[in-house]
Amino acid sequence: MLLTSGDWFMKTIIVTISRGALIRNFFRTGIISGLLEKGLRVVILTPYRDHPVFAEFKHPNLYFEPLIESANLRWNKFFIEAEKAAIFNKTVHIRYKYRVTGRDPNRMVYFLRLFFLVPLRFVPGIKILIRKLDFWLNPEKQHDYLFEKYHPDLVFSTAAGGDVSVIKSARRFKIRSVDMPKSWDNLSKFLFNVRADYLIVRSEFMKEQALKYQGYEADRIVITGVPQFDYYTKKEKLLSREEFCRQFNFDPRKKIILYGSSGGNCCEEMDYVDLLHNYIKNGELKNVQVLVRPHIGYRGDAERFSKAITYDNFMVDTTDKANEMFKDHWDTSEEHLNHLFNSLFHADICINIASTLTFDAVACGTSVININFDVRPAVDPHWSAKRLF
Repeated sequence: MLLTSGDWFMKTIIVTISRGALIRNFFRTGIISGLLEKGLRVVILTPYRDHPVFAEFKHPNLYFEPLIESANLRWNKFFIEAEKAAIFNKTVHIRYKYRVTGRDPNRMVYFLRLFFLVPLRFVPGIKILIRKLDFWLNPEKQHDYLFEKYHPDLVFSTAAGGDVSVIKSARRFKIRSVDMPKSWDNLSKFLFNVRADYLIVRSEFMKEQALKYQGYEADRIVITGVPQFDYYTKKEKLLSREEFCRQFNFDPRKKIILYGSSGGNCCEEMDYVDLLHNYIKNGELKNVQVLVRPHIGYRGDAERFSKAITYDNFMVDTTDKANEMFKDHWDTSEEHLNHLFNSLFHADICINIASTLTFDAVACGTSVININFDVRPAVDPHWSAKRLF
């Protein structure tokens, strides 16, 4: 779309959308439409700019441009390790020591990190030094042409620590920038290799982490809550309990346990579904039915729970449809959001190991049980639920 002379008088904001979940978070919840209604010109930087999901949001002041992934970054492996060591904490230590969803960490590498990298956190000014070195060695100028094209007034990165090239361009062009972690646990995993002018966080807890680990000043941090959770105030999106239960041949008079998968090969989660089945079979849990919700971000996650389909009063929910075009495979449809909302609202309790679904459940007023024990005796520590806590 060509710019007209009148466009130069409009305030312009660049917004990065790097994942399917962020399309849900910022388009489906009305945030982007809200900016447009304020008379702003919004330029979306996304690797999915030609995806048909954006067609329904068409607006004369909404533009789409490519978000280009950085390649051939110099000293990249060093910076990744240095960024973890610079904020070394319990979270980083656990990720050094145990697998999360990938391969078991190398024991020798674990000790090398502890002895040679972790001491970096005691070096005065190390965070500033790492960021300056990275900016100098890896300027990441692939989006500079968009700053010359649109002359933005503000840059908003919706995946702090991920869309750093756009923040680097903003710094070069002296454009004010705002960063926002896409999830609650991002701040304690590694040092963001570029710091925006302002940081948006969900809670006082995240603000404390931003101060401690990311080097932001208190007056540069804004607490907003969780924008996508505003969707859970739309009670008109709720089905009756009878309508919801009809989808799964559930009895609306019985309690509903929602078991939420943590995704991938994090743990042997079918063990916990089997445990629930045994409790019901033995009469220790009565008048209940179980809805197992696979993690849509992990390919084939529903298959891990296929045995549950054979159990009475159990259903595996395959309503959401993974989209392979997106990096995170997320279902970006409004139907997905509506179904998630209804599943959480009508559940009498949500059970999961250590899933972010916990927060969604609380936002919907549903109680949560997090699992911090292993079913199998002497389980491999790399597969233990306990390591995640």
